[in-house]
Amino acid sequence: MTPSLLAALSLAYSLPAIPRTATRAPPPRLDAASDVAAWCVASERADAAVTVSGATTMAEALRDFWYVAGAMGASLGDGAAERAIAFPTCAEFVDPQQFTAVVDHINACSQMSEFLGDELRMTARHPAADQGGDAAPPAPLLLLKSYQSAGFSDFFGDDDPFAALEARLGAEGGGDFGAAAARASEEEILAETHKWVQAVIVDMKVCPFSNGVHTAGVPMGGVTYPLSRAEGAEAIYQAFWEQVEELALTDEKTLATVLLITPDFAQYSVDAYDALADSLGAALVNLGLEKDLQLVFFHPEFTFRDGKERMG
Repeated sequence: MTPSLLAALSLAYSLPAIPRTATRAPPPRLDAASDVAAWCVASERADAAVTVSGATTMAEALRDFWYVAGAMGASLGDGAAERAIAFPTCAEFVDPQQFTAVVDHINACSQMSEFLGDELRMTARHPAADQGGDAAPPAPLLLLKSYQSAGFSDFFGDDDPFAALEARLGAEGGGDFGAAAARASEEEILAETHKWVQAVIVDMKVCPFSNGVHTAGVPMGGVTYPLSRAEGAEAIYQAFWEQVEELALTDEKTLATVLLITPDFAQYSVDAYDALADSLGAALVNLGLEKDLQLVFFHPEFTFRDGKERMG
């Protein structure tokens, strides 16, 4: 069995974000940034900022893209309105068809994203593609450009239109969804997660190749439980591709399964979580990863086929 990545949203707790642990690629050549900057000037994007990714794999490149997109979206109005993200060392992006497939995947994910599609517009350029009269870029590029869109402030001024509603719901005991999360420690959430995995995944044989909380797969390998407290899709996608890269870098006897827990994302919206699952499931097929990865998703509102509830 190939390694599997299990994205779970099974417990409503908050934990610090895990550090990026995947081995970084060698730095790109020294003139990559200047080459891209020169291309930006030639293509009438002189004010665009330049970011050069050192990614050598598609998973690393997607991780880096979502990191930049999230950071740029969170700082709208505080910096460059356009940014060119270059991938000069990503071997999989040499193929223009594969690069196009990645671009299509990102565009599909924009439906889930907090910024992409609403406040950030993405376009792509590839050295081997028709440039429509423009100079060919020195490397595959993803261009992010911010633009204005209507927001609450346009209609309600600076006041939060839901403040009174949230205060009332909180007073009635129906709106403080974050209270349990604030009380949970890392040890508590991991203990609850291990308890759920043992009872449902192992004892009920939802995964017949699970030998325990910390071993699964064929050949049997280790299981990790990274946690992300991200609330936006950009950071969830980033965490997902971090773990894909970590699986690729680690021998399957050491790491066969990742249970990526995202307790603060779509906890109360199974439809939103389904949309996330669909976008990542489609990526495995469209990006040619279905032979290397298996995905299973868990949400508190999911039920078994017989309609009955189970522990957790």
